[in-house]
Amino acid sequence: MSVQAITWAYQTNIPDPIKKFILVTLGNYADEYGVCWPSQTTIIAACPCSVRKLRECLKSLEADGWIQRIQRRRKNGSRRSDAVLLVGFLERKIPLLADEHPILALLDVVSNDTPTTINRHVVPGLNRHVVPGPPRHVVPDPPARGAGPPRHVVPDPPARGAALEPSLEPSITTTGARGAREPWLNRCLEAVNSHAVDAAALASNHELLAIWKREGYDLDADVIPLLVARTEVPRPVEQRITSWAYFRDALRSAKTKRLRQAETARIAENGKTAPAVVQPDPEAALRQLADWINSGQPVPSSAVNNVKRDALIGLNLVTRERLRELGVY
Repeated sequence: MSVQAITWAYQTNIPDPIKKFILVTLGNYADEYGVCWPSQTTIIAACPCSVRKLRECLKSLEADGWIQRIQRRRKNGSRRSDAVLLVGFLERKIPLLADEHPILALLDVVSNDTPTTINRHVVPGLNRHVVPGPPRHVVPDPPARGAGPPRHVVPDPPARGAALEPSLEPSITTTGARGAREPWLNRCLEAVNSHAVDAAALASNHELLAIWKREGYDLDADVIPLLVARTEVPRPVEQRITSWAYFRDALRSAKTKRLRQAETARIAENGKTAPAVVQPDPEAALRQLADWINSGQPVPSSAVNNVKRDALIGLNLVTRERLRELGVY
């Protein structure tokens, strides 16, 4: 349990109480690295909500940049409970080595202060790492008469911290091998004003950039212009921006505006502009009402209020005598 993570979750400005309590529950199970992997059954036992509501809240929390879910699988390929990284929890511990945490090894969240090493992507199930250097062929003794087929000999595991080649299995890491930084991170750090942000904090907590990229935000059209505009004014050191989540709501609005403008331009180009709204003609409506009154047909008194009555008389469309007959004068 991480008391700091629980406190952070309580202090978030999430309006939905169920959604906020789910985040508090995740903080309760999180370790010092801000990682937890409770099952949906465990979360529902703590939060009085349905499975559908839980899944909607988890999806919304990830879309808003509060958490990031990491799929886990068993050796037979079946799904296990997702691991959850509390992305917005800035006080979490950052691993110094790529293999220091079995879950965070899936992401490039290793501290930049460590020596250059190759990121070991931990693949759920079979870990198919290739150890550099010449292969170690171990020739087993011939089997005895009547014995079964020879069993292969597994080489000794490498020492802790030894450099390994990236796994042959696909991974969800955002940057690939350690030392190759996310291109979005470099572009974004170049765009922001260094006197308005804490560049070190932004560089060490950039998981939200991968989420924006996966959700279809355009780096040049959405992200870069917003970063430049929002960091144009320098800030005091104690007020500088320390998290990419600061730009989340404004970025969402910028993307929506861009897509709306693009759709309007597309419609105009195809000659399918929306028809102009025809404003109603009050005088035409009065003439239609006058024709009804003068037709001699029964007209309920509720059809003519005081405003319409004065307007009809002012335009000489009906007479006072006719209105008296209807009992509206």
